[in-house]
Order: sequence, then structure tokens, then C-alpha cells
Amino acid sequence: MKHLIFSGKSINQQRHVCGECNVSKLINKLTEQIYGCRIDEFEEDKRSSSYKISLISPKAMIYLNNENFKIITTDNQTSIKLTKILVEQLIVPYYEMYSK
Repeated sequence: MKHLIFSGKSINQQRHVCGECNVSKLINKLTEQIYGCRIDEFEEDKRSSSYKISLISPKAMIYLNNENFKIITTDNQTSIKLTKILVEQLIVPYYEMYSK
């Protein structure tokens, strides 16, 4: 079972596990939920299964890989919004994992 780590802190490891990330769905959510969101650059490293998404508006950088994600921005509100969107895409409630 994988646990998602953000900024070196575990997110309630007993109740959530990391799900699969659909990057195109994530990008759609970013543009839907953040007014004026513009993506400047998108890089995928297939060897390490990692992604880098650079945003112009709001100014931010998102790094994703199999084990963690990192958001770099100077704006606290942007950080909160991006974290919320990422968590919604990546976290699977524990009961959903084992109810099937």
C-alpha cells in the first residue's frame, strides 16, 4: 500500500492511500476550478513516472511522481487551491479500496 507524502508530512496514513493519477483529468480540473489557469509547460518522464506541470496563471510549479507531489508557489491561496485539487485526484478513501 502506497502512502502519499506532501512536503515531507504524511497525510493521515491510516485512512487514505494513494490512487492512480490521471494527468489529463488533473489538468482539466486545474483549468476548470482555477479561473484563468494557463499551463505553460508539461513534461513527462516515463522512466521515473514523474510529471512537471508549470503554470503561468497562477504562477506555480507542480511536480508529481509515484510517491509524492510538490507544489512550488509564493502565494498561499494558490498553494491551498492546488493542494485541494491534487488531493481530490490522488487520494482514495480507505473504504473504497477494500469495498470492491
